[in-house]
Amino acid sequence: MAKKQPTLPTLTSRYIEILEYADSHTVFTINQMAKDLHLDTVFKEIIMKKADLNVMFQQHHGEHLSNNGEPAGVYKYYQLSKDECFQLLEYRELQEARASSLTATRYATAALVVSICALFFDIIWTWYCN
Repeated sequence: MAKKQPTLPTLTSRYIEILEYADSHTVFTINQMAKDLHLDTVFKEIIMKKADLNVMFQQHHGEHLSNNGEPAGVYKYYQLSKDECFQLLEYRELQEARASSLTATRYATAALVVSICALFFDIIWTWYCN
């Protein structure tokens, strides 16, 4: 029997994972995010291209300072863009709605079972009492 191959995360789940990472960090670099999320090189390149175009993230520039306070170089850092914040918010609202829907379905099922039991009890009670 062949071994079952582990499934790779879907593109959507990785996208949500990236948005949640960006939301939880005030500022970050793409390399830092790729390292923390264990992104492969292809996915990292895609994210870097989107980040350079300011599609997913707002790009900012900062300066590295050496130990004596002298500028040692310039680097890019990013923040989550407003559009991506709204997409993440919509995703979270959808997850909450799904959880609420499941809870409501369970309560409705329980209410239906109680109603059916009450109906049978009423029929039996009426039949034996008359």
